[in-house]
Amino acid sequence: MQINRRSTVLLLSLSLVGTSMACTSTQQSSTTVDTEAGETACFNSREVLSFSGLHDRFVYVKSRRDKHYLLTMDRLCLNLRHSVGIAISNDFGRVCSNSGAWITYKDFNRASRCGILTVESVESRDEAQQLVERRTQAKAKKDE
Repeated sequence: MQINRRSTVLLLSLSLVGTSMACTSTQQSSTTVDTEAGETACFNSREVLSFSGLHDRFVYVKSRRDKHYLLTMDRLCLNLRHSVGIAISNDFGRVCSNSGAWITYKDFNRASRCGILTVESVESRDEAQQLVERRTQAKAKKDE
């Protein structure tokens, strides 16, 4: 996989345990707003230690200094929760909400790419997972 030289890239190869959850954005679009969203944050892509796909639109990231983040993609990224490698990229090393950053992940031997819509600071992976579950339930109720 070739990557733009100006891009900051971090490639992690980890097994993912995905869960069947849906999500909504913290911004108004075709989705529901979560009033219990995490705090908007930024992180340095070079400091990422691990990641976990929680859903095809959510990625949990752990970085140095025990910092935790929940990334919301700009759309559904098919098989993101089952990916085994991920690259977080942008034209700068800092990844923030609406900063033009994206993730590239391996989907059954094919590279796929999705934009990062929001970056939220959370206390832990469990908190990130709970946010996704609440958003899932809210969306399911709205769709009924």
